[in-house]
Amino acid sequence: MSELRIPDSLIEIARLHKPFGIAGWIRVSMTSDDPDRLKDIESVTIVRANRILGTYRIAQKRVSGESMYIRFETIESRETAAALTGGYLCIPESSARKLDPDEYFQHEIVGMEVLTVAGNRVGLIESIWDIGPHDVFCVRRDDGSEALIPAVRDTVRKVDLKQKQLLIDPPEGLLDSDTRDAV
Repeated sequence: MSELRIPDSLIEIARLHKPFGIAGWIRVSMTSDDPDRLKDIESVTIVRANRILGTYRIAQKRVSGESMYIRFETIESRETAAALTGGYLCIPESSARKLDPDEYFQHEIVGMEVLTVAGNRVGLIESIWDIGPHDVFCVRRDDGSEALIPAVRDTVRKVDLKQKQLLIDPPEGLLDSDTRDAV
């Protein structure tokens, strides 16, 4: 399965799911940590299959229970909305909220080299998994295997955006060959 690549100038805030009804509505799930992120946004760029589909103006938004639905100005049928299924709603990075000093956008982390405090190279961060209480960095090791690194303060010691490096102090056994996939 190929990994989604969002251009660095854009920030992903939500994912598009199946159409809802016949008038072009589509269900949305937020990927931003701010559930109200769509509240003041008038237009978004949609990225699907590593391709920018275009910029769409939001005509309407509504919430029903725990689900959110949106309709775009130029999308007026179920069939047209279905073509957007699996896409991601993105905004320009310049429109993103300001982060605290110890917060980072995912696109800043993906691709970073991971090193231990002892100076050993672990590999490159390939993706970030949202598993609930904390994120997990999926690191591709030089031998092709994966290491799953919990994104918690006890493990992640330093993020260096300029050097594109993440320094970790892995708990005992985390990087052992028998426990590489343990989190």
